[in-house]
Amino acid sequence: MGELLSVILHAYHRCHGVFVLPLAAVILAWNRGGLRFAVASRFVTSVAIGLACLVLVTYFGILILRQFSVVYGDHLEALVASISWLVVHRRPGYPDWQDGDLYGDLYGPLLFWINGLTLLISPSVAATKLVAAGALVLGLLGLLTLSMRAVPGWPARLLLAAILVEQLLPYRFTAYWIRSEPFLYLIAVLAILAEIRRKPGLAMLLVGLLTGLAVDLKIHAMLYTLPVGLLILARAKN
Repeated sequence: MGELLSVILHAYHRCHGVFVLPLAAVILAWNRGGLRFAVASRFVTSVAIGLACLVLVTYFGILILRQFSVVYGDHLEALVASISWLVVHRRPGYPDWQDGDLYGDLYGPLLFWINGLTLLISPSVAATKLVAAGALVLGLLGLLTLSMRAVPGWPARLLLAAILVEQLLPYRFTAYWIRSEPFLYLIAVLAILAEIRRKPGLAMLLVGLLTGLAVDLKIHAMLYTLPVGLLILARAKN
């Protein structure tokens, strides 16, 4: 299963450039061209929709297949899982090397607690992968929900969903590994949702809380939410 997954991942991540520009062109033309474009380009639109379905089915199929692999994608995933297990069993996440414990990583404690609590519920490789992939999927759904208001009709929304997924392809499995990135992706989307749907004061409070969680995952992760905070301040002044 591991070898099969490796072959599929390599082929899929190498071909993402074939789809991005055609899908983007079709979705933009769909919005601007109206009925004339829809009639004149029915074949092109059908091909684009087929490609969009292929992108979505393949990507989420990969996420499912990864659950059946008994190994992590790289050594740092295994390290994060190991430290997470130690943390929830009352071992230090950042030991004093002078005491002889030579392990550690530069991620924040929240990442270890997320994975550690998951391991307490189900001590398995698949469990930690499922939580990370779930965070990514929730972030994608949130981003798609934000975008749907500006895109009319299910075909255009389907194409938009494929484009959003394709933006993740260059990052390969790092988009859904058990390190901090999928959780930061979700936090960034939640920050945007807070800015759009809440009053400035409450939005800033929520973004501040999300920034605290982000920094607790990765020390420089304030960069993920800082633009949203600046946007809230700019709008509040106007």
